[in-house]
Amino acid sequence: MTSATKASGSTDADVKIVIEGVQSIIKSATDSGVKLDVGEPGSEVAGGGDKAGAALVGKQSTQADAGAAALLAAEVAKADPWAMIDKIKDAKIPSSPNTDTNASKNDAGILATKLPSNDSHNGAKTNADLAAAVALKAMTKGGKFSAQSGETEAIKAAASNAVNKVLGILDFLIRKSVISNLDKVKEVVKGIEYSENKNIGEATEAKN
Repeated sequence: MTSATKASGSTDADVKIVIEGVQSIIKSATDSGVKLDVGEPGSEVAGGGDKAGAALVGKQSTQADAGAAALLAAEVAKADPWAMIDKIKDAKIPSSPNTDTNASKNDAGILATKLPSNDSHNGAKTNADLAAAVALKAMTKGGKFSAQSGETEAIKAAASNAVNKVLGILDFLIRKSVISNLDKVKEVVKGIEYSENKNIGEATEAKN
């Protein structure tokens, strides 16, 4: 992940790897009996050159307006980590950018990989979609954020926060899956021990 004058989308293949990895961890967790929280996705995020999305996916062909980086950081800060994971799990990578005038059609997949066709197309369906896209772009190759001079630290902070939120939930799911499976193994071991002790007792009685 880098910050630059102009934004660029992450490589489709790399984003797909992350999405599939998240899906795999979630499946393992649910198969182990771990309950997932879909979280609160939040409201729609407006598009525009001076809006939060401009720092993530840019304006039409120039850098985001001043203050967009701080707005993006604020959106990430309030994002629900569970909702972000849910958005990544269901993310789709489109073949082309959103050309619809309704910026709310942008979900995490399109925000992470494609640039908008004009300044009004860089909004997001929900706050969680925007924050999830920040994490996806930060964790994959090719992704560049857009920032004015002096705002790169705000971009880096937003990206780091988004990634940490995602990794925090994934770590939780992995640990819960391991604990759940260990508990199952313990029950099996207890059953084996009980069976062995019972057989030993029966063998002793038979000798007597």
